[in-house]
This record gives sequence, structure tokens and C-alpha cells, in this order.
Amino acid sequence: MIRVTERCVGCGACMPFCPKEAISVMGVAEIDAGRCTLCGRCASYCPNQAIEVER
Repeated sequence: MIRVTERCVGCGACMPFCPKEAISVMGVAEIDAGRCTLCGRCASYCPNQAIEVER
């Protein structure tokens, strides 16, 4: 499972690192669970540690 926490400021820094283009930002980041493979790249590149991945 992956979730975006309240620490997300909608900067979009995570978007370029998603290999499945599963992230959109409309105020805050939103992750399309149907496209996400739980690789964790977005969480690694988030400057606010706003994305949490549970495997």
C-alpha cells in the first residue's frame, strides 16, 4: 500500500521518478493505485517524506 500524508505540499518533485507515471499533482500528490507498482522511488525523492510505502 502507498499513501500520501499531510506533509505533501504538492511540489511535484516525486513525479519525474515514477516509472509508471502514476502520480498527478492537483494541490497535493495523488497516486493511481492501479498503475503503481510500489517501487518506492517517489518516496525516496520526496523532499518532505510525505509518501509512505508499505509492502
